[in-house]
Amino acid sequence: MSSIGVRPASRGVYDYLAEVPTIPNCVTGLRLAMTIAIVWLTAHVQAAWIPWDKSLTIAVLATVAAASDGIDGWLARKFGWVTTVGKHLDQVTDYILGAGLIYAIQFPLEKLQWFHVVIGTVILTYALTVGILRLLRLTSDSSIMAKRLAGWQMGAGCGILGSYALGWDILSYLGYTILAVSMFVTVFCFKGYWQEARQSLGVK
Repeated sequence: MSSIGVRPASRGVYDYLAEVPTIPNCVTGLRLAMTIAIVWLTAHVQAAWIPWDKSLTIAVLATVAAASDGIDGWLARKFGWVTTVGKHLDQVTDYILGAGLIYAIQFPLEKLQWFHVVIGTVILTYALTVGILRLLRLTSDSSIMAKRLAGWQMGAGCGILGSYALGWDILSYLGYTILAVSMFVTVFCFKGYWQEARQSLGVK
């Protein structure tokens, strides 16, 4: 209620649509497009009718997409372009990119490996649960640790994809080591969000 006793008007669909055409949101949308391209190229990595080096293209797209995750947020804060649509779009796009990278690093192998199942299950369960808690406004926005965690995981995925393209095994070893360590950090971050949600609900 306002100071004169009049309830502020709720925002309509057009109010949210008006927030979409900002530079940060366009960067986020471009990241989503690159993620779709990564998944499509991964599914057609053996296709002879695509003449260029698909593994290298996937690695480059993944690296640019991961880097854009920091660029859109920086632009929004730097120039005052922070929007409600942008916050939600950024989170959803990050989750889709994460799922796309998990698919991309697993697909070139002959069969699904157990550690890919563990990594995918932990990361996607964390992302979906925390995303729902945020939509329900039971938790705050990403903490510094959570943002760094996402950055390290994306970087690890890009390193593994880079090893496929360049044949540098050290990138793969480093990427999987970072992902393994990040599993423990993911559980720690999830515990913090879960405790915050319980406090919001008044559950001891």
